[in-house]
Amino acid sequence: MSIAVCDDRKDERHMITEALKTVIKDFSADEFDDGNELLKSHDLRRYDLIILDIIMPKISGMDTAAALRKTDVETPVIFVISSTAVFASIYGISRCHTSRFCYSCNISMANLIGVLADIFIIAVFALIYRIYESCAKSE
Repeated sequence: MSIAVCDDRKDERHMITEALKTVIKDFSADEFDDGNELLKSHDLRRYDLIILDIIMPKISGMDTAAALRKTDVETPVIFVISSTAVFASIYGISRCHTSRFCYSCNISMANLIGVLADIFIIAVFALIYRIYESCAKSE
């Protein structure tokens, strides 16, 4: 599994990569401090998962994801942010929450590991369901 981690802060990128090691046994991670560099790399080598900081100085994670979706609608993207209060004020959201499809949490090792574990459990069930559907259609 190949993963791209994009955050303008080196310490945050390192923490994310370390958290991934507790959830995934075999993966490679490329780290980027700029969304444009990630986009260039993704054009050459498709990643299986992209983790994006939302607030970065050159190009935001939201804008990076929008550019990514013009050519790739399948690669999962996880957004991270060090402060949900900042996110809420910038994007006009009065309440942040966690649900099956939307994860928002302050970046900390414990929060990130829990979110990643939840996401991978959902991904495994989705894969099992796809295999089941494929087998049912072929019968």
